[in-house]
Amino acid sequence: MTDTRAIALIFVITWVPPFFIAIILYLIEACKTHQEDKGKDQKTNGLDFALLGLKALVSALMIFAILISYRGLELSNELRVLLVSDPTTDKSAVAMDVNVGHLMDSWDLPGTAHFAEHMLFLGTAKYPEEDEYSKFIASNAGMSNAFTAPNHTNYHFDVKPDQLQGALDRFVQFFLTPQFTESATEREVCAVDSEHLKNLKNDGWRNMQVDRHMSKPGHDYGKFNTGNKKTLMEDARTKGIEPREALLEFHKQWYSSNIMCLCIVGKESLDELENLVTSLYFGSIENKSGERKQWLDHPYQGESLGKRIEVVPVKDTRSLKLVFPMPDLSMEYKSQPAHYFSHLIGHEAKGSLLSELKRRGWASSLFSGHDSPASGFGVFGIQIDLSPEGLEHTEEIVALIFAYIGMLRKVGVQRWIHDELQLKSAIQFRFQDKQTPLNLAQTAAEELQRTPMNDILSSRYLIEEFKPDRITELLNMLTPQNFYYCVVAQKFAGQEGNTHEPVYSTEMNISKIEDSSIKKFQEAMENGHPSFHLPEKNTFIATKFDLKPREEKNSPIPELLCDTDYLRLWFLQDDEYKLPKAVTKISITTPMVAHDPKTTLLSNLWIWCFTQYSTDDLELHFIRKSENL
Repeated sequence: MTDTRAIALIFVITWVPPFFIAIILYLIEACKTHQEDKGKDQKTNGLDFALLGLKALVSALMIFAILISYRGLELSNELRVLLVSDPTTDKSAVAMDVNVGHLMDSWDLPGTAHFAEHMLFLGTAKYPEEDEYSKFIASNAGMSNAFTAPNHTNYHFDVKPDQLQGALDRFVQFFLTPQFTESATEREVCAVDSEHLKNLKNDGWRNMQVDRHMSKPGHDYGKFNTGNKKTLMEDARTKGIEPREALLEFHKQWYSSNIMCLCIVGKESLDELENLVTSLYFGSIENKSGERKQWLDHPYQGESLGKRIEVVPVKDTRSLKLVFPMPDLSMEYKSQPAHYFSHLIGHEAKGSLLSELKRRGWASSLFSGHDSPASGFGVFGIQIDLSPEGLEHTEEIVALIFAYIGMLRKVGVQRWIHDELQLKSAIQFRFQDKQTPLNLAQTAAEELQRTPMNDILSSRYLIEEFKPDRITELLNMLTPQNFYYCVVAQKFAGQEGNTHEPVYSTEMNISKIEDSSIKKFQEAMENGHPSFHLPEKNTFIATKFDLKPREEKNSPIPELLCDTDYLRLWFLQDDEYKLPKAVTKISITTPMVAHDPKTTLLSNLWIWCFTQYSTDDLELHFIRKSENL
């Protein structure tokens, strides 16, 4: 048994980004100048200012600094458990993650794992009524849900803290004595079918299935993940398969305690939470020596690569996505090697890929990152939201992407970029917002499947190791010979040669990338592009969080630092939460922004340009809103 206690760091400090300090100092100086001018010439009141009022409010973001304790357990049946004691929580939450997902479905019965997720909730030997659990949770201000992923299924709920024991008693029965009754079988098949029908016109689900369709024949990743009435009932019985019997066999094979992970968040002490786990018989869940399956054979290889897919969406959207096969990096969380070049490819400052695409009017946003869909393989994706003009230049955009990748390979891995990412990850971890109990339980239970107990809290944040050789190795996998790309637009509807993806009937056209195009991409990667270069060093990353001197008596309400006919500047000193976070709100009030359509448009353009500059160069986060005041 490991016993890990984490105490929230407490800092007495008010920190404001330097960029905003400059704005605030400028506004204060403007106030002083205006007051001096006002004393000299009272006529300044009559000046024709387009900006009639400006209010600025700087206040510390209120985040709780509290004492939370953690304990990791492994029960005699090999069930891994994380206990979280939070005396201030307003909800208790629990999650059980089972290392089985839709990739374990039989090819004869797609959707079995998802079907099992539905059926597990419907009655147990101790609580036979099908709605007993859901009624108990709902009547105690809680919620419950579950989801099935490629290689795990997550069951979770939250409830009033004083009802944790009753909820846990009902919850554990799902893994001890589920009923899987005949009466519920057909009804839940219909529920699964309704869920599938809901997804049929959802472009997110349709595009995910296109990606699965691109996997090599016979690979488990190509399976239909959710299932429907046709696969679970009609086709099954045609093949002589009884759905309930197949479900019981699936549960018997895969629902084993040694591949289950549990997280409980509650007000109780760690000893009390541990007693709940033992007294409610979580240790009695059967250990069937279940397999932690891995897929070391990558779904994207051979004929899956070197393809261009044109997809017709339901909504009028335009996008371009590149997919590169990569290793599973989930166990390399201490170095996060793909995050290095994902950060650079997705950068928005001058010299970046997106900056050049915006300059040409071809794109509005870009996202990139590594994902491990299941244990054993990973993918790296780059997705770009296209403008109508950009849609006409997709091959040139792909060439620019490889030109940028080529620039990264030529300049080599830079230690200072890693250091920036490492510092930002440490700041994010050290001063992260408090998670909701349900989110904490859900994510922690999932993390327990692959992460050592001592790293559960930090694995999604901290970059602790620098491995330039591994970064280079992965970056060298981003080549024109090792990818496929997908273009999504309604303009492809009805063109000759289109087919339909079998599950969602998505209209699409799959073609081989021409050798001449591959050669063009290769040349772009070797020759680069003159506009591409690494971003400048980020001088706005905080490095000091020291205690700052403060006045003995701070005002409990915002102080008015500047008050003129044209500006009011307020400041509130945080003396309660004492974390290095701040929110700056600038409200510009003027009828001029809505004077006519032209000024409304120009005002919105100005706001957009300002936030683009601040996001691109300063990496600040903005929420902008125009109320036409």
